[in-house]
Parts: sequence; structure tokens; C-alpha cells
Amino acid sequence: METYSRADILKALRDLGLGKGDLVLFQSRLHGLGRPEGVADKDGICRLFLEALTETIGPEGTLAVPTFSTQVSRFDEPFVVEETPSNYGLFPEYVLGRKDFLRSLHPLVSIAATGPLKEEICRPGGNSGFGARSPFDVLVGRNAKNLFAGLSIKEAATAVHYVEMHYGAPYLYNKLLKWRPVLGGEISGAPSTMNVRYLDYDIRYNLDRYETDLLSSGAVKSARVGGGSIHEVSMGDMIGIGYDGMGKDLYYFLDAPPAFDYGYLPFDGPTIEREKGGSAGSMELMRRCAPRFADVAEMVLAKSAPAARKALEGLLAARSERFFAEAERLVETMLAAGRRRGVGAARLAESYLRFCADTMKEQMEFRRSGAYTVKDFGAAMDAVYSKSNVMEYYMDGLMLSQVLWDNHWRLLRFARNNFFAPFCLAGRRHLEVGPGHGYLALLAFRFGIKSLIAFDVSPQSIRHTGELLESQLIPAESYELREADVQERIPLEDSSIGTAVAGEVLEHISSPSRFLAEMFRVLAPGGAAYVTTAANAPAIDHLYLFKSADQIREAIKLAGFRIERDIEIEAGRIGGAPLLNYGAVLRKGVR
Repeated sequence: METYSRADILKALRDLGLGKGDLVLFQSRLHGLGRPEGVADKDGICRLFLEALTETIGPEGTLAVPTFSTQVSRFDEPFVVEETPSNYGLFPEYVLGRKDFLRSLHPLVSIAATGPLKEEICRPGGNSGFGARSPFDVLVGRNAKNLFAGLSIKEAATAVHYVEMHYGAPYLYNKLLKWRPVLGGEISGAPSTMNVRYLDYDIRYNLDRYETDLLSSGAVKSARVGGGSIHEVSMGDMIGIGYDGMGKDLYYFLDAPPAFDYGYLPFDGPTIEREKGGSAGSMELMRRCAPRFADVAEMVLAKSAPAARKALEGLLAARSERFFAEAERLVETMLAAGRRRGVGAARLAESYLRFCADTMKEQMEFRRSGAYTVKDFGAAMDAVYSKSNVMEYYMDGLMLSQVLWDNHWRLLRFARNNFFAPFCLAGRRHLEVGPGHGYLALLAFRFGIKSLIAFDVSPQSIRHTGELLESQLIPAESYELREADVQERIPLEDSSIGTAVAGEVLEHISSPSRFLAEMFRVLAPGGAAYVTTAANAPAIDHLYLFKSADQIREAIKLAGFRIERDIEIEAGRIGGAPLLNYGAVLRKGVR
């Protein structure tokens, strides 16, 4: 193996035109250059190059290094800015251990930088991997010098992804990432995006043409070091030649054009039929895609009053294949959990119809009086929570309403996308108050939590939740379900919970403000909570009457929470009052 010295590196950098004040993006495979003289360990090799680079560009120069961590998305791992390793080679891992380098916040394609421009590069304000205000956008805007040490340009041409995104490569889409950066122990309030391949097609990269065009253009300088080379090319040239290539061939960076199918993304043709709704959500589709859900839905339709039947038929006719897949999964979960109780499709349909009948009766009374029929928590406890026969049909009916009521379905989607996916991570203890049927607790496990503690006043709710989790093979040691009234105080230490859920709890208690203050107390700084409630929404156990969503928001803010995102759904009107469902993702102490 050929050797080289520190003087050889410095000479090569000078020959490549590097000088004081330069902005350099350094990509490397250092063993491709041979063995440095007098250095045996990996850190020593990296230190040798870092010292040579910083000496060449001086304190007025800035050095940037890709510190990619694509394992985050492949293996569903959290991205902790200060801890997550880079899978991009020896030198990136070395600089991540240095305090003078600042790492950017993208979970998959971060950059670490040192020098006067490191804040501008690593905190530019954007959320995409290669889009506007990303670190790469700053590097392009400042025409950084790309260095490729010990490897060819085509092996590490990250600029390709910038070109693809900005030119509009048809084989990529902007993926909304569930992984948010964790910085200083706090999960970011902003999601990230990444331009990624459609996995349904055989998309293979081949950058031979691109490298050939770069070399033949004269834009690339090269210098020998040991048994290999260091190449230099400006970001402007890399982007310009990439744009020219895509201008001649949209698939310039690929081995061959993808075999896109007409009628499917991204070659999906006219949209007018889909805008109308078409037949994509027909009853036929429901039976084909979701047979167990269809069994229950058809029993409900057969026994519903004409107006209710017509409304549900219209709702189901507009649903998509994606919806039916989720509805089928929910019903399969209910049937598995209720097997010991002898619950089948007919029983679920009956429970749902009883739940709806109770709700309709309460709405009629509310229309007459303008008040809820439940006057204190003790009355709800006696009439509902302590009665297993009532709670059994109530919980099954409420859970089925998640896919049979449009307002509840929209809340469920909101929760999955904005709370469970980004915040329910391994290693963070999760709290749920009022788990009821248990489905939100199950979602928390499906999205990554490893430890749950839950409180509910109803013994039947505790049994329901336990049966549900057990049926889905959630390890018993990973959750603790306690029968307890926690309205006044949650029996947990301050700041001991990473995430928390209170689904449809606030309207069931006498003092929502006191309860919200308790949730705030037990949630750790930087933690996230998900809360849902309702306004002007009578039910057999609703106690606290919110009149508007603004009233709910005021109570949340008084408890100390910041509302990161919320949803307000009007599900109809009762007399002159809007029946509202409200859901919110709440944060504590986010910078």
C-alpha cells in the first residue's frame, strides 16, 4: 500500500486551488489514498486530514462534511442530533465527536460544519433534505468547493439529489418523514421532508454519464495523494452540468427509465374522475378490500333508520381503498380482543347501534334544554363507568365510530399523522388517561413506545384495554393499567413522562383546567401530549359543557401548554349550537 505525508496532503490541496476563506464540502474514503506516514489509528488519520484542511482554508474558511444517517428511516430509529451516528464513513463519524462542529437537523441527510458559516449552513431554516433553505441550498448558493478524497465523483455525488429535486425528477416524491430531530432532549416541532424514489418501480442509479460530462467539461481538478486522488469541482459546475444532463434526458442519472404504469403515480393521467369521487370508494370495493368491516357495516345499515342509512351509505361510497384497509384492521383488532367475550360482527353492530341511540337521545334533550343531562361525576360513575354491561357496548360502539363517523375518523387520522408518528418513540415513557377501548394505547405501541402507564376510573375500560393489548401480543411487562380517578392528581413524579394522551376526557370531568395542569406537571420539558374533547356534544356521560373551540384552547394555554397543531371539526348543529370535535398536539417547553 502506498504511503503519503501531511506535506503531500497540503500540496495537493494547494494544487487544487484551495485557499484562505474557502467553503469546502469534504467527502472521503480515506483508505482509498493509502497509508499515512507515522499514523496507525483511525482518529489519527482523520485528525491529519482535518488539520491539513483547516490550515489550508484558515480560520476564515468553513469546512462542511456530510453526516448522513439513513439508518433512521430504514430501521425506524430516532434521530438524536448529538448522538445518532453517521453511516457515511470514517471522517463524518470523527467530526461528530468534535465540539467545534455543528450538525444540521435533517434526520437523514445532515451536514456538520465548522468555521464562520456553520450556523448559516446548519441552521438555514428549511426542513427538506435538498430543497430551499436546506444546508445544500446554502452550499450551492455560496458555490462551495466539493472535495472527493480517495473516491470517484460518481461514488459520492450528493449534488445529484439537489439537481433532481430542483429540476423535477419524475421518479421521486417528497416524503413526509415521521422522524423529527431530537435536540437537547426535545423533539422538534417541525417535520422534515425528503425526496425519495418510488419503491414500486425498479429505479437504479448510474452516474457514469454525469461523471464523464464533469470530467470532459474541464470543471474537475485532480491531485495525486499516496495511491489515490483528491478531486475538486465547484458546486456551481456540479449543479449546472446536472441540469444540462436532465434537460437532455429526464432519466440522466438512472440506468434506464422506470417502467411507469399509466393510471398510477406518477403517471396517473387526468384527475377529473377522482375529483368527483368516482367509484373508488364503492360498496363493492369495501367488500373486496375489507370483508370483516363490510360484515359489520352491512348489519349496521340493515338496522339503521332510513336517514341514517342514507348518510352512512354516502360516506362509505366516498371512501378509498386506503380507508378500507384501516377500517379492516380496526375491526380485526376488535374481533380478536373480544373473542373471549364472544364478540362477533353481529355483536359489534348491535353495540354501535345502541351507542348511537344513546347519543341521539341525549342530543334531543340538549336541543330542548341547552344542557347536558349529567350533573356531576358521581352520577356518571353510577350510571355508566361502574356498570360493565353499559361500558361493554359503549366502548365497542365508540371504537367502531372511529371508522363509521367521519368526524371521529378525521380525528384519528390527525392523531396518527401529527402525534403518534412523530412523537411516540422508543425510550420515552407514555401516559394515557382514560384509555377506554384501548385503541389509542395500541397505536402508541404500534408507533414505537416501549412503556405505557394508563389510568381509568372504569374497571371495564381497564379490562377492555388489557384484552386489546394482549390480543395484539403487546408484552404484559410493557404496560401498567391502573383503575384510579386522577382528576385531582396524577400519581406520577414531575416531568416523568415523555408523551401523553387524554382522548375524550376533558368533557367527562368537572374541572378540565385542573386536570390539564396535572398533565403539564408530569410531562417532561420538550414532551408532547395529544388531547381531544368536544363542544356542544351531549352523551350519556358528558359532564363539562364547552361552548366553543376557543374556550378549549384557552383552558389548554392556561395550563402552560403550547398548541403545536390542532383540528376543529363541525359535525353538525344541535339547535343553534355547533357540535364540535377538537383535537390538539400540545408541547411543553419547546424552544
